[in-house]
Amino acid sequence: MNDPIVLAGTIADLKALSLNLQDLMKVAVLPVMVIFFIIVTWGKTKSAAAAFVAGCAGVLIWWFVFDIEDLRNGLDEDLSDPKAAATAARVPGGDL
Repeated sequence: MNDPIVLAGTIADLKALSLNLQDLMKVAVLPVMVIFFIIVTWGKTKSAAAAFVAGCAGVLIWWFVFDIEDLRNGLDEDLSDPKAAATAARVPGGDL
């Protein structure tokens, strides 16, 4: 009788742990990755422009990781809203 309760508690604990790991990735690992990109690029090329581009690419990846969930939720809302689909702009010649 206690087995389902223990299993449910374990699943809840694992879900909480995964959320904590996701937050750790966003806050700790991604900034280190950006700095690593810049250092490696500078070490290989000795070019400030290349290091700047590497930093921009790292920040772009960081931004994408932070905003992917909001982007997905926004797209889901747009796709599931029948009114938005009815008022969407039509492409000429699209209805063959």
